[in-house]
Formats: sequence, C-alpha cells, structure tokens
Amino acid sequence: MLYLIVGAGQATLGRNVASCSPDLRDSIICRALLEDSEYRQMMEFSTALGEEISDPHDFCKKLNPQVARLGADNIKNVFLCGALRGVYRQAPALCHAVLDAWMHMPEMEKHFAVIQAHIPMDANSIERVMRHLEDPGKDVSGYRILTSGMRHAMIPDSSLIELLQLMWCHHNGPSTAFDILSMRVHDDGRDGYVCSEPLLELARGWICAIIYGHPVPTRDIPTDNISAIAKRAFQACSAEQARDLLAAIVRSSERYTLHDYDFTEVLGLICHYQPQVILDRLCPAPGVIDEAFHDVVSQRSYSKAQPLTVLPLAVTMAWCQQDPRTRYPCLATLISPYEKSGEHLVWTALANALIAGAPSPEPVLSGLVHNVSADDDLGSRAVCAEDKLALLAELRNSGNPELALAASRISPLK
Repeated sequence: MLYLIVGAGQATLGRNVASCSPDLRDSIICRALLEDSEYRQMMEFSTALGEEISDPHDFCKKLNPQVARLGADNIKNVFLCGALRGVYRQAPALCHAVLDAWMHMPEMEKHFAVIQAHIPMDANSIERVMRHLEDPGKDVSGYRILTSGMRHAMIPDSSLIELLQLMWCHHNGPSTAFDILSMRVHDDGRDGYVCSEPLLELARGWICAIIYGHPVPTRDIPTDNISAIAKRAFQACSAEQARDLLAAIVRSSERYTLHDYDFTEVLGLICHYQPQVILDRLCPAPGVIDEAFHDVVSQRSYSKAQPLTVLPLAVTMAWCQQDPRTRYPCLATLISPYEKSGEHLVWTALANALIAGAPSPEPVLSGLVHNVSADDDLGSRAVCAEDKLALLAELRNSGNPELALAASRISPLK
C-alpha cells in the first residue's frame, strides 16, 4: 500500500517519484489518487512531487485524464491538494490556470473548495474563491481548511469580509464562516495583526443573527466559536451595539432558542463594558422592570455564574439609588451573592452594598439567599446552608434593628 511506502520518508519519496520514469510515476499517482493514506504523510509526498517535477505543465496536463479515468467521485483529493501546492511553488501561474479550469468542471465541484484552500491565498486565489461563491447552493465546508496553519492570514480583512459574506449564503456556510472568523479572532494581536472595525462589525451582526436563530440555530455552530467571536467583537462595544445584542437575546427567548447557546459570558462582557445599558434595559423607568429581560437573566441562574454578578459596584449603586424600592430587590435576585474565602462563604462586595443600601432589607436578603443553589464551586448543600446561617447570624447581631429583624425572618433552608 502506498501509505506504507510513504511512511518511510514522504518528501524524499516524492522527489524520487518526480524524477522516475513517466510510466512508473503515472502508476504511483493513480494509486495515490485512490488509496486512503495518512493526511500529513500524503501531503508531504505529493507536495514534494509537485515542487520537484521537471515538467509541471505535462504533469498537470495528465491529471485531468487520470481523474476522469478513475472517476472524480472515487478519488481522494489529498494527493491533488499537495500536488497543486507543490506546483504553485515552482509555477504559480500554472497552478492558477489549473484551478480556474477545475472551478468550471462539475465533476470537480466536490473537491474544489478543499483543493483551493490548500493553495496560498494570493490575489488570484482570493478572486477565484469569490467567483466560486457567486453561484448559489454550494457545500463550502471545504474552505474550513483556511483555519489550519494560518492559511487565512494572507487574506486582507476587506477581502475576508466579502468572502465570508458570500460564504454565509451557502450550504454549511454559516458554520464554515464562523470557523474561519473564530480563527481570525484567535489570531488578533499576534504578529502585529489587529482585527479591523469593519470585521468586528460583521461579527457583531452575525452574533446577533445567530442568537436570534437566523439563518441557522446556534446549535448548528460550535459554541466555542460563538463565544470566541462574541468576546472579541463586543469588547469595548458601543452602547448601541450592546443594546442590539440584548434585543437579540430577548427575542431568542421568545423564539424558544434561548438555551441553544449559553451566552452568560457575552452578558458578562456587556456588564463590564456597558453596564448602564444592562441596567437601563432591566429597569427602563422608575417602578418598571422589563419582565422579558428579567426572565432571560434570571434563567442564567442555572449556570454556575450569574452574569450580572460582575456589574461594577459604583455604577450599579448609583443606578439603584435612582429607584431604590424597585431596583435593590430586583437586582438581589439576579446576582451570585457569595464567594469563597478560605473554607467558608462570604458576601460579595455587591451583595454587601445591596444589603447596606436597601431602604427595606428583607426583600433584598430574601432575594440574595434564595436565588443561588449550591454547586461544586461553593461546596455541598449542607455546607452552604451552614455558611448561610452563619452569615445571617452575623446580620442578626449587626446592631441595626431593621436588618436584624429581616435576617431573623430569612431561612436559607427553604
């Protein structure tokens, strides 16, 4: 089997085959096109062959009849990926000519995206991919190869935006585009590259669309990709951009797509960068609570971290003071009030501030004590209950009669 031979020294074998007799070389190429081989080994072999072949024009000319004889549906495209990449290194114009021809051959459609993605993304490659994506209804998943080995790095942001927008409309387009975009975001800040604002604007729009369930539900896209893109796209976002995201999240709850993606981290980002937007959405006017948004953020309590817990203290307290009877008890039900200190639980700074500032401490205490279940981070349910009793006992002995009375009425065991 060819892959056993290749394992002996892939690049060396490729160079040897490049210089052997045409008949023997053709026989080996046919086997390489048909047999399953380990990807890395075959790539090294075929790339070396394409790079060292003395007559690349004749080599490429023979590929079409070889593929036709074997049947395009029967071949393995790894050999072609490496061979064309090798040809590109010695004759880039020839490589581009072959790809131009293959793009218009229906029998090569199933292989084209994968092969093209293995070729450096110079201006000719970028233009060809754009032309390839103009025709609707293609399976573009082969372009995921662009995420490997920094292949996407050659594409300027302006061109990448256009490519991703074209890709979005195809079969597997959104998931493929998200794969590429997530890798681009991953490389942000490396080797002098910084994501441009137009690319981030595209990402923000897509995040909102995906959360809302268009054009595909979030479950069709790896959640790690959604999180990675969202965390970068919404860093230091504007108030308007934050409002758009919150609106998409609320709409998703109305479409029953809310739990397709746990966007706790994304909400946490908005709490950090645009806390006023979060707070104003929660209570848009005195005495008013946005019940739809409240339902969304309260459902995050099933996660180990509630996103509103990270709201900055000064901004949040100033907001609470504007409508204390509504906002203090409302917020108390939406944060994680405890954190570990050594072996025991203590109130968080935000919880302490809510307790101290509330005009009526009992509803705040009730909300704080009852809105978080024990989990692995805080310890067992029994230990948590003991710690909560100790915290309430401290409040009963605080010297504040109203606070002491409220603490005496609260049971953490309910």
